[in-house]
Amino acid sequence: MKAQPRCILLAVDNTPDLASTTHLVSAVTKGPAGPYLAGVKFNDVLDALWGHLAVAEAISVLPEGATVFLDPKLADIADTNRNRIRRYFDDVVEAPVVTISIHASPKTFVGIRQEFPGVRVAVMGVPTDWTAEECIARYGEPPDVLMQWWLVSLIQQYKAREGVGSPAELVIASFDMLVMMGELYPQFGCITPGIRDEWMLKGGQERVASTADALRGGASYLVMGTQLLKGNPDAGISAEESQRRTAEQVKEALGCSSKGLISPTLPMRREEERNEHSLVSRIRLILIACCWRIPRSASRSSSTSCDFSG
Repeated sequence: MKAQPRCILLAVDNTPDLASTTHLVSAVTKGPAGPYLAGVKFNDVLDALWGHLAVAEAISVLPEGATVFLDPKLADIADTNRNRIRRYFDDVVEAPVVTISIHASPKTFVGIRQEFPGVRVAVMGVPTDWTAEECIARYGEPPDVLMQWWLVSLIQQYKAREGVGSPAELVIASFDMLVMMGELYPQFGCITPGIRDEWMLKGGQERVASTADALRGGASYLVMGTQLLKGNPDAGISAEESQRRTAEQVKEALGCSSKGLISPTLPMRREEERNEHSLVSRIRLILIACCWRIPRSASRSSSTSCDFSG
């Protein structure tokens, strides 16, 4: 999915009350980055006593066509996940985006499709505060390969239940996943977190990218919080100045972006390397598909069973 003119999802977290939350959303909407605002992302705000009101207030100040990104990263049982979405769904008039952990059961994805047909599901896998080395140490694979395995498993499990369709429209894809997503899963839009331009500090993020690099690399939407709400005061860059610079980066990237364009900082593989990457990816998919078709009774009796649930 190509990046949209409205490609910024404003992350509003750790606010003390409803008034300050609404003020931040309104200020960014009216500021230099406002024309590129696709929606506002709430995570911990959803757990506040006034979280329900924050969703409604955000919708009232967002530009036409923008929506609310509910980011609870649901990973509980299917009934609990649906109950949480139901608490906010009635207030969201434009199709909301909801993040579901890729580790949630296939029942969750099927149930959300059936009960909330207006919801756009975004699948979440590896958080951007993990380094690639930490991911490899725990799972044996870097983030892009790990996400590839998890996605193919989820898609197969979903289709085994539904027969047709897709469990999601969007994937939370960090910068290091964008090449893989473009090659293997072009049907999904990519929401890229961890955006930190050169004038910003990394903060709590580890795997980061600039605005222009992420858009040119294939991101459909960018998640930004600190960069738009705080800037970098230690370097003399106010929130409004950071918004202005970000808007310029978006304008530049969208003005010259096209399908297949590779960012200058994205590792540029030689043609034979790209072909090898695609071949290895296809072999992995075949192996996963073969393992998935092993009868349950056979897998139980085997001493080495295949489990790609993550």
